[in-house]
Amino acid sequence: MWEMPILATISELMHQLNGDTDKYDADAEYEKSLQKGRRIWQGGLTLGDMGTRRRFSFAHQERVIDALIQSYAEVKEATHGQCGRFTGTSNVYFAMKKGIPCLGTMSHQCISFEEIVSGVFECNYNVMNKWSEVYDGNVGIFLYDCFGDHVFFSNLSKRMAMTFSGLRIDSGVEEEQVDLIVEKYKQLGIDPMTKQAVFSNGLDIDRALEIHRYCQGKITDSYGIGTYLTCDITDCKPMNIVVKLIRGRITESREWHHCVKLSCDKGKTLGDPQKCSYLLSILG
Repeated sequence: MWEMPILATISELMHQLNGDTDKYDADAEYEKSLQKGRRIWQGGLTLGDMGTRRRFSFAHQERVIDALIQSYAEVKEATHGQCGRFTGTSNVYFAMKKGIPCLGTMSHQCISFEEIVSGVFECNYNVMNKWSEVYDGNVGIFLYDCFGDHVFFSNLSKRMAMTFSGLRIDSGVEEEQVDLIVEKYKQLGIDPMTKQAVFSNGLDIDRALEIHRYCQGKITDSYGIGTYLTCDITDCKPMNIVVKLIRGRITESREWHHCVKLSCDKGKTLGDPQKCSYLLSILG
């Protein structure tokens, strides 16, 4: 529950300690964000801000959101609405303050925890089931890569595929993942164009536009960009920091179990090495 404030605080403090804030030019960075926004909407992207965790600062994130709002209004008016779409921000406070939609998907931690309860082959299905019970008709997007794509797609039922509005692609080669998702929906008798693929794996605008072109006629695509929006500051290197669940137990009287994340990227495997190796061996 503390992931967002901890990471945002560490990131902002580190930039202060590094002296990055002394070189910060607010007007120049705002103009850069405006230019990015114009490219995003002119390129037809459906996109929202997901940059709280690794932002340069609280103040800069607010300026980025203001620039996205301003550029979206400009491009929308100039093109008579024939442009991309601004979906809002994952930052609850800024969504409230600016009167824009609040967006987001689940994190990996609930699936990592469910694995110690029901095992690696059933954890995705059980989380989908529990999530749909809690949010009852408003379940949104499922994050499917916690234990790789094979174990997820092998166990995706039509009921769950219909219940969730789409899937979030957070690892792997995006085009390959799109093909897997489209093929699975077709196997289940679902029109992929009625479903959404949300891309969020360290994207910049060029890469997002590349993926957008690939998705045309295949699936409805949208994007969550973080670091490239909120920490792309001149002469400043963003931090590469994450928080992941490492252990869990069902009750206080039970023993602890390691919680891990495998992902579809080798560099994103996190957790106890022995357990990761074991799960990789049984998943093939």
